[in-house]
Amino acid sequence: MAGDDIRAACAPGGQDSYRLIYNGSYTEQVRSYEVVSDGPGGDGTGGGYYIARVMRGSGLDLTRLSLKDPQAAANWRVSRSRLTPDGMSALRAAMADSGAFSNGSIGLRLASAQFFWTSAVCRDGQFNFNAWLFPSDHYAQLRFPEVLLARDQTGVPVNPPRKVVALKAARPATREGDV
Repeated sequence: MAGDDIRAACAPGGQDSYRLIYNGSYTEQVRSYEVVSDGPGGDGTGGGYYIARVMRGSGLDLTRLSLKDPQAAANWRVSRSRLTPDGMSALRAAMADSGAFSNGSIGLRLASAQFFWTSAVCRDGQFNFNAWLFPSDHYAQLRFPEVLLARDQTGVPVNPPRKVVALKAARPATREGDV
């Protein structure tokens, strides 16, 4: 989710690469979108490749094990398509409007039971990570999910966000009486 692989490969003159993840309460649904430009730079003149993955629920379903689709047993549905130059431009514009090309979520704590989007982005040789937690004003600014979901051919409906009470993360006490 953090995009360490994208960060490591991100260099000036390289391909733009985007990983956008929707956590629809982890045990219920996770959606991952990988988009890679056809060529170097994010000038919007080229197209790209789009892979949508959706995991429904957690755990392994061995009845779905197949050599043809090894991710099926993990409850992943996958769809792939090409993005035209107009499609890439529309996605870039929606990501820019959403703030995906900045590091706007520093200090935000996310829990797997919550609903949120994350982005790990290499654009024009610059790496950025951002997150949008539901409900928040930051989440309300999101524009890229509409573009991604319009191309999603996995056949799995989105688990709509709802407010959940996040459990306090387990951590060792730092002082006597600290909880």
